[in-house]
Amino acid sequence: GYVIVSTWRFLAHERMRRKIVDWEAVDIEEEDLDPGDYLLDWKRGGRGLRYCHMVDEEEMEALAAASGLIVRETFRAGGREGDLSLFAILDRAR
Repeated sequence: GYVIVSTWRFLAHERMRRKIVDWEAVDIEEEDLDPGDYLLDWKRGGRGLRYCHMVDEEEMEALAAASGLIVRETFRAGGREGDLSLFAILDRAR
């Protein structure tokens, strides 16, 4: 079978990048985080903060390989821009 993974490409568009909040807002030091970790302001009927990790194609390949899988195909879709998510179709490495 296949595994289909969807990741959010929130850095791809300015309207999402404007939501990035400094880690000081939650008293976390950046050196305690991994590259690609972000905190986003999420105003849905109030104030909320959302932890997100940006997974790009390179990291998707590495994560798949670490799991004994390979990326068969990737594509972008979703959101009002039509490309706000990265989808990857994974299969067992042969």
